[in-house]
Amino acid sequence: MQHIQGISRNQLKMGSLEHTITSDNPVRFIDAFVEHIDWVTIGFNPKLLQLEGIRPNYHSISNFRKDNPKDLKQLFKLFVPSLKNTELNAGETIAIDGTKSRVNNSKKANFIQKKIDYGFGRQRLPQRT
Repeated sequence: MQHIQGISRNQLKMGSLEHTITSDNPVRFIDAFVEHIDWVTIGFNPKLLQLEGIRPNYHSISNFRKDNPKDLKQLFKLFVPSLKNTELNAGETIAIDGTKSRVNNSKKANFIQKKIDYGFGRQRLPQRT
């Protein structure tokens, strides 16, 4: 597996990361969730869990997501209700990661005012004031 050598979070580098993050920071919940989850029950390979101290590159993460969709879905089914129970997420915000999307802007797929007017029988919609 390709990876980027990481730095231990307990290493002193102009102060420890553990001391930099306040005790009420939401990231502490994620850390506790990761530490207490039974990864093998969800379906993750125990060998993957022993890779502490390294950071996988984008290609390894992409392959992992592609190869483990059911396991990730199971993980999210546990994680999202946990966030709602601790009131860290009200379930109203939608976030999107940096995944690339394919876009189609062909003449048939895009809409300009002229096409919209034609679609409505050449009748213009009332203008807002």
